Amino acid sequence: MAWTFKIALRSIVLAGLTMAGCMSLVGASHAAPLETVEPGTLTVAFNGDMPGSSFANGRLIGVDGEILQWIADQLHLKIKPAMMEFSAEIGSVQTRRIDVMLGMVSWRPQRAEVMLMSDPLYYPHALFVQKKDHNWDHVADLEGKQVASIQGFGQVQELKKIDRIDLHLYDTSDAALRDLLAGRVQVLFADPALVIYSLKKNPDWDIHALPANQTFDPKYPTLSGGKTEVVFGMSKEAPELAKAINEKIDEAWQSCLLAHTAAKYGLTDAAWFEAGGHDSRAGKDRPADWKPPAPPAGCK
Repeated sequence: MAWTFKIALRSIVLAGLTMAGCMSLVGASHAAPLETVEPGTLTVAFNGDMPGSSFANGRLIGVDGEILQWIADQLHLKIKPAMMEFSAEIGSVQTRRIDVMLGMVSWRPQRAEVMLMSDPLYYPHALFVQKKDHNWDHVADLEGKQVASIQGFGQVQELKKIDRIDLHLYDTSDAALRDLLAGRVQVLFADPALVIYSLKKNPDWDIHALPANQTFDPKYPTLSGGKTEVVFGMSKEAPELAKAINEKIDEAWQSCLLAHTAAKYGLTDAAWFEAGGHDSRAGKDRPADWKPPAPPAGCK
């Protein structure tokens, strides 16, 4: 089962954390010191949910993890991992206990008010995860249902607006998945990449994941089919670090590194790299004429 796999993976991760301090610095120092918590070190918060992020053999893994590891190598910073529940990550950024939070973190206007958020890595859309004998794919279908999501996740505020919903919030995706499989909840909203990854690893599960099938509703932007942006979160006190990371993210888009890394973890559909038509960042934490990045032609 996916959570059994993850528990084992977490054990490996926790053992690996003690090795992090032994990682050697790659290359020479950055020309101008970046505003990291510890000089020469990038302290990273992640929750271990794959395929977004984890830590093994002294390096970050997962789609987001590999990209940040590559960026750290490029900036000549060693990684100091800090594994924690997702709900603790934003506070850790704000209080400067960590430099970067990652792992399928979606851009939200509320988050942009308290953190610097990087340019996007890829573009998921919400999935209605449910038993195969149901085909719910509208916001209206959720009324009167027992619905699960995870503390701190982006869809939670939208779910709270729905009438007559019995909302169950979990600390981990594992726990929410267990209750869905056991029939204690009827619909689950978790990270789309995690859902796809888990279903591919467990084809015998009696559940499926449906995208929204309705007209876009600005009251429920993600639940009605709008795309989100997966980003890194950083402190507002570290603008030079954010700038350096964004420059490397642009390089990863242009070199097809993002697409190639995502494909290693099963995210092979081109839709993961298509922003969609309802961008909400322009004029907020990006210039009014800002356009979400896209891969160059021929990226496979």
